[in-house]
Amino acid sequence: MKKIFLILCVPFVVFGQTKDYTENVWEKSESYNLLGNREESINVLLKNIDSLEVHEKKNVFNLSSIYNYLGLRYQTYGKWDKSAFAYTSALLLVEKTNKYDSLKSNIYLNLGLLYVKTGDASADYYLDTAEELAVKTNNNGVLFVLYKVRQRLDEGIRFAKQIRNNQYLANYYYYKAMPNTLESKLYFDSARLVMPKFPQAKLQNFQYHLFIVDYFLRDNRIDSALYHCEKAAEIPTIFQIKIH
Repeated sequence: MKKIFLILCVPFVVFGQTKDYTENVWEKSESYNLLGNREESINVLLKNIDSLEVHEKKNVFNLSSIYNYLGLRYQTYGKWDKSAFAYTSALLLVEKTNKYDSLKSNIYLNLGLLYVKTGDASADYYLDTAEELAVKTNNNGVLFVLYKVRQRLDEGIRFAKQIRNNQYLANYYYYKAMPNTLESKLYFDSARLVMPKFPQAKLQNFQYHLFIVDYFLRDNRIDSALYHCEKAAEIPTIFQIKIH
């Protein structure tokens, strides 16, 4: 298996029809998650699945999308068996259709990343398929993650420049800055210069400060590390929690 570099947070992006409905369900689940109510965060997804299964043939995209979100939520909580079952359920709904290739690429990505974490030998197959479908459908969100987790950072930099996405570009730059090398400062400076400001790129700004904290700690520059710790700590307060 190719060497994989796991990241802390994997952004999940859905492209396709009835996007608003599925995203609203996810946002509601995420609101409960941020409040620490794991049970209700899961229940929101399960209730919508139960409702959609009554009309499965008319709502295949929605049902598959929410199963995928359920897998992501279970994975977040360390329930890997349930996560794999949810992802597989999502994939079975759309796998044999000639539609929804962008959604499929997200599901294959999530399964691949889960199997990397569990040491399953089939991880590469799912990641390879995710990339194939993402290229076919221009699912940049999936490609962005794949170039990171597979340490294809130079390719990711070219990709980000090609699509003119400074959020992605900054992310690749601060990954290139690790571990400490003579070029680390150059990459951190490059990330800072292209990083979109708030309210854009909250996660990338947060991760940037965490990475540079680690960099300064390993260089024994405690004051600089503390400064960026404080900057990172300020960012979560910007997120708004809303229960619909």
